Amino acid sequence: LLLAREVLDAHGMIPDVQEALKVHPFVAEKISAQAKNFKMATLENIYRRLLTMDEAAKTGRMPLEVSLDLLVGDLAQQ
Repeated sequence: LLLAREVLDAHGMIPDVQEALKVHPFVAEKISAQAKNFKMATLENIYRRLLTMDEAAKTGRMPLEVSLDLLVGDLAQQ
């Protein structure tokens, strides 16, 4: 979604998303539609949070299931 949003923000179209992500046209259309629902800053924040969650799970600081539950809860409140 982050990459698709980047292409769309650069005035790209669905074929540009398809080429950038190397996906089927149907998938590019669906991803583009979903990406339009988010601001770039929001997607970047989610991406950073996923990185933090991954690090925490791999170092044993927090189980991945707990991190995912917290993420979903936070996103649902927005």
